[in-house]
Amino acid sequence: MDGDFSAEKPKEIKLDITKMGVGLLVSLSFFMLGSIGNYFVPKIHSYAFMIIIVVICKVANLIPAYYEESAIMFNNLIVKNLTAAVLAGIGIALIDLNVLAQSLTWQFMLLCLTSIITISLSAGLIGKLFGLYPVEASITAGFCNNSMGGTGNVAVLSASNRMGLIAFAQMGNRMGGAIILIISGFLIQLLS
Repeated sequence: MDGDFSAEKPKEIKLDITKMGVGLLVSLSFFMLGSIGNYFVPKIHSYAFMIIIVVICKVANLIPAYYEESAIMFNNLIVKNLTAAVLAGIGIALIDLNVLAQSLTWQFMLLCLTSIITISLSAGLIGKLFGLYPVEASITAGFCNNSMGGTGNVAVLSASNRMGLIAFAQMGNRMGGAIILIISGFLIQLLS
């Protein structure tokens, strides 16, 4: 197989409170750029613009290493310190046990089970074809993309003890979500 698929160790970043603040500002800057894009093209969601801008900047290598490290440090701060609080908060605030109990029919359970098995097996097999570890491919591309976004990613990855894959899970959700937002934005305008 062409290409080097060996895993490289992530570069250790020394903790710095100033860099965390810079990372927050980098994140907010991309959020603002996405909002500006949405102002001019309201059919496309601001998050989709934000993700597209981040991907373009990353692929074109427009962001200096200092700002990338700052954004990574801010992301690590949020993921490591607020994961449990976010999971608990969403679990308590958003789950209505009466609605949950009513929706647990055998048809719904069969649909969920079929969906999870199909996408996870497909992701694992396709990942193996590309030289990836099938279990990790199934978790990030299968389970995480079949969960409820960022919080679902955290729940799946913490349950499987693979929090190191959060960046891949987030990228899959965000790119897939951005594509869905763009397509649905155009379809809603066409069909309404």
